[in-house]
Amino acid sequence: MFQQSELKNWVSLIESNLPQNVQLALALAEGIEEFTEGMLGILCVNFHKWKEKNQYKSYYDYSLFQCNRLNWEPKTKDDVIAEQIKLVLAAHTSYPVDQLLESSQLFYLIYPIPVYVGNADCGGYTGNVQELFEKFLPFAAMYEEALEISEQFASEYITLAQILWAYFRWLPTNSFKTNDCFSVKTADYFLGKAIKMQPEIPIHYIAIFKKHAYWDKSQYIEAEEYTLQSKNGLTFFYYAQCCQYHTLDFEKALFYYQQFLKAEPELLPENNFKLYFDESSKRYYYPSVQEALTEIGKIYLEQNKPKEAEFYLRRAIDCRPEHHQTPYEWMAVLKERQGKITESLEYFALKVAYVEKSNLRYFGENEKHLCYFNYKPVAEEKPNRAILNTEIDYSEKLQTTLISSVLLHIADTYLFELTDYQNAGIYYKKALFHCNSEQKIQIIENQIRIAVDMEDYWQARNLAEKLMRLQKSNPTAKLYLQKIRSILGY
Repeated sequence: MFQQSELKNWVSLIESNLPQNVQLALALAEGIEEFTEGMLGILCVNFHKWKEKNQYKSYYDYSLFQCNRLNWEPKTKDDVIAEQIKLVLAAHTSYPVDQLLESSQLFYLIYPIPVYVGNADCGGYTGNVQELFEKFLPFAAMYEEALEISEQFASEYITLAQILWAYFRWLPTNSFKTNDCFSVKTADYFLGKAIKMQPEIPIHYIAIFKKHAYWDKSQYIEAEEYTLQSKNGLTFFYYAQCCQYHTLDFEKALFYYQQFLKAEPELLPENNFKLYFDESSKRYYYPSVQEALTEIGKIYLEQNKPKEAEFYLRRAIDCRPEHHQTPYEWMAVLKERQGKITESLEYFALKVAYVEKSNLRYFGENEKHLCYFNYKPVAEEKPNRAILNTEIDYSEKLQTTLISSVLLHIADTYLFELTDYQNAGIYYKKALFHCNSEQKIQIIENQIRIAVDMEDYWQARNLAEKLMRLQKSNPTAKLYLQKIRSILGY
């Protein structure tokens, strides 16, 4: 059995990217009669780095991904070393070796692969998380012991926990439909372990830039990157989200959002990029102080604690009032619940104004299709006003709210609830620029009604004729034209 210092040296050799170092460690292993569980775990994890490595696991020369920056994986595969590791395992354990190696496949998820989107290559991850977790569970104690002898494996463990949430949460949960899927149980398990760990270095699986860096290598180098103030603060944020949205442990979510705010009080990335591009690369905005404050406010809103909800939503707004992620839409929901309809509409209007100034677009559609989105695991059958006419992506988790729908909500409320024709007209006119053809017909019908009620019959007739050109035999246009002719006499 190795002494403590010898064990540390042996682990560093096994984890080396140099074949000669790994072979030396394997040669030393031959003289050991009994391996600890932790040593077996380290061998299993490193088997896949040599066996699975292929050209698609290399992600450009300059990498966004921490695993590549820290050289956790060899540059090339080596079947000979992989086979030698397998033989050492067979000689030092009574476990079925194939089952042991399958149990560690989950940890290989941390290495990104290209995701192809049209002409663009983006970084992503792939794996059936549910299936891999079931293979891992019988040997979970072995990997917990491995954490005690390897700082690198501890960093890899935390990285896996972050990826299982931040990336895979956007994927479907039904493993029968796809090889790539999300598992609440897996994310909760690993995040729950990771938050208790104290890594030697700050861990975040992907670099965070103050301003969005595009995929051009030179721009990455020039971009200003955040230096994290904590070693594990981002894990607090992800665990809080998991508790909030899936395990529904709101008290725990509130606690870990606060832990994140203490750990990273200045983290406020710009997060201003097109959805089409980033949906396939990172699938989420970088975490921020503003988002944590917003989520705390949303939890209190869910708990029907308006005073606390408003306190945190206002703090989130104060972080950067003129930004597309600023939670004006949630403040609007709060004000509506308090019966302050006009104030609610003003907050919705602010949301529209700052999304219009952003780079956000709906999945690469034309410039008209502005939107913002939220993570929502289960789509509501009857969406409330915060969710206005949303479209749900294939995973039913990316909830996209089109700006045209928000503008229509504002205009309709002014017209039908407040009988404020002037503001209704203003927002119908704004909505026309962003809307689709079906919405355009609805808007013009309401514009005709406003014109008739205000006795502006010339304008009403022009609008009705315009509507007839858009949709022949439109019944609303026909009805109003008849009414206008009877009033005007021609």
